[in-house]
Amino acid sequence: MEAFQEMVSLQLTRRLISAGQVLIDRHDLPAAETEIKQAIIETMVVDYMLAGDVYERLLPAIRSASQPISDPVRRSVTSWAMREMPYCYLCGTEVDSSADGHRALTLDHVWPRAYGGNSDLENLLGACQSCNEAKADKPSWAMYPVQSYVAGLGVQAIEYIPKVMRFAVQARAAKQLARDEDCSLRDAYLKLGRPDRPVVLNEATAVDLFNLEFSY
Repeated sequence: MEAFQEMVSLQLTRRLISAGQVLIDRHDLPAAETEIKQAIIETMVVDYMLAGDVYERLLPAIRSASQPISDPVRRSVTSWAMREMPYCYLCGTEVDSSADGHRALTLDHVWPRAYGGNSDLENLLGACQSCNEAKADKPSWAMYPVQSYVAGLGVQAIEYIPKVMRFAVQARAAKQLARDEDCSLRDAYLKLGRPDRPVVLNEATAVDLFNLEFSY
């Protein structure tokens, strides 16, 4: 149930941000405001008064979705990552800012820009190129096809789980930790530490997303 609720709310968020970007590009902001509020009413099926509240929350997300990482922020995060956390926060692989291919250090938006994630220090972590590309713009464990991820029976299946399935397990743990400790999602990933393989909760049943857990 939680997965379905997240999928619906996140799809609505993405749709409204995308629509807002198009409308602001097409018109200046005062003219676009009315059309964005109308899109909110039609998408969320709410009255006009509530649309105004949603619009005030949506506008910063629309702006963030169009904001790339600035050069000073990129240098700052890269320097911090190589000094404090020279590994991919998603898979644990050693990364290098001067490397090419899989080990190349890239900066990942922990909460994706497509969903309003800021391009600032509080939303960026170092990731290997492979994981950054595989994660793409998925903001939550619920956005992976969780119902189809059954890796097999027994602990041995941990060796072969798909990368995106591991991302989903890790993202679910990070979300729960952020909720429990009232911290940002980025800080939750840092608290989880260098990622390893998740553990199987119940070896008597299939190894799927809901039977795997990252310990922290």
